Formats: sequence, C-alpha cells, structure tokens
Amino acid sequence: MTWDESLESSGARVFSGSFVARFDGKGFSQLTGRKEYCRPYDAGIASAMEAAVERVISVLSPDFVYSISDEISAFFFARPGGQLPFGGKENKIVSIGAAAAAVAFSIKAGTEADFDGRAFHCHDNMVKEYLISRIRSGFKNSVSRLAQCHFSAKSLHGVNTAEKIAALSKAGITYDDMPSDFKYGKYWFREPVEVWSEVAGANIVRNRWCQLSPKYAIDDAAIAALEGTIGRLTSQGAAAPKPVPPDPTERSVEASGQGSR
Repeated sequence: MTWDESLESSGARVFSGSFVARFDGKGFSQLTGRKEYCRPYDAGIASAMEAAVERVISVLSPDFVYSISDEISAFFFARPGGQLPFGGKENKIVSIGAAAAAVAFSIKAGTEADFDGRAFHCHDNMVKEYLISRIRSGFKNSVSRLAQCHFSAKSLHGVNTAEKIAALSKAGITYDDMPSDFKYGKYWFREPVEVWSEVAGANIVRNRWCQLSPKYAIDDAAIAALEGTIGRLTSQGAAAPKPVPPDPTERSVEASGQGSR
C-alpha cells in the first residue's frame, strides 16, 4: 500500500471571495506581564507588533491590515483578475502568516513568541462591521488593562468602560494621554502615489503602504467617517493617485518586496 498524497489536502478550504486572516499572540498576557516590560503599554512590544504586521504584509500582501494589542487582521478583497495569496488556500495562509508574525515579533522583541491564526469569509459589505467590532473590543480592553494597573480585580468587577475611565480620572490618570495605538490600534493600507523613476524618466504610479490610527468607531459621526474610508479602500483603487515630488530615497512597496498581488 502506498500513501495517497491527496489526503494531505483533503477537506482544506480554498477562498475565492473576500476574507480575513487573523493572527493573535499566544500567551501574551504572561509575556507582557514580565517585569522587564512596562504595563499596560510597552513601546518595545508595540514596535515588535509593528514588525510582525509588516512581515505579514510582506508574505501575504493583503489589501489592508488592522492591528491592536496582540492581534492582526489582514483583509483580502476578491476582484476580477486579482490573485489571492497561495491560491486562496486557507491552511497555507494561516500557517505561513502566523509563523511570519511570530518570527518577526521574536526577532524585534528579543524573546520567543508564538501566534495562532484563523481565516474566515468577510464580504465587502461586512468589512465595516468587523473592523468596528475589533476597534471597539480593543478600546474596551485597553481601558481595562490600564485600570487593572491601578485598581484591584475585585474593585473593577461589574464596572463598565465609562466608569473605569471616570475612576482613573478621579485617581489623576487620564486615559486620553495614552498612546493612540494603545487605545485604538492602527491600520495599514496601500495608497497609489506618483514617484519619480530614473529608468522611465517620468513619474510612475506605485503603491505605498501607509499607517493610520483610527481615532473613531466610538460614536455615530465617527462611524460615518469610517464608512467613507472603507468605501474607498474596497473600491479597488478607483481614487486617482496623489502626486508627490520626485524623491530618490522614496521606497515603493514593490521595491521593498511588498508589491501588488
């Protein structure tokens, strides 16, 4: 009897539509609780998470990414003629993405860390709802993490987010003074820009990864602003590129190994 190699991929899901791949740090509450790290926010850990995001971008080339605390959500939009990483094979995307995040984080932080991963369908019209849910969840968790540094678990039991912020304020601790990425996270998106090409002797369009902290999703007016942003990102680059002056030091996405799919 010989081994049937098709069994190795039997039942494996292959994405053809839009989906999200999410990667979470494993056991990060113990990791960040070490005495060498500042609580509830450590700049070194935050920098290592950025390195993890950038590595996920490099190996999977998503359309955009949202990250807060120890989680990374990478969004992929299906479009005519577009290509999904690894042919949309879920097991490849999840395993390689989690490994890439773990290696990049560990190197940057100087300590071993693991990430797990999952992937699931997310239609374009559900992107806003998913993103808002992650921003709100991260916001609530950040308030709790800050409060836990100053109050006992018993005193915080049954206390809601607004009450925790008020208690912190009464104790002389202003939540709004915390770093923006701690409170709301960040997202990375590709923006078409014109850059000077010595080879072409003219400006050419390149995709440049940009970072933005979504300081909203907490009230109705902010949600409306977020809808506009997501609408632009899901329009598959319909917006005209923004011209920028020639800059010989400009690093395009493609030049850094993060080209379009």
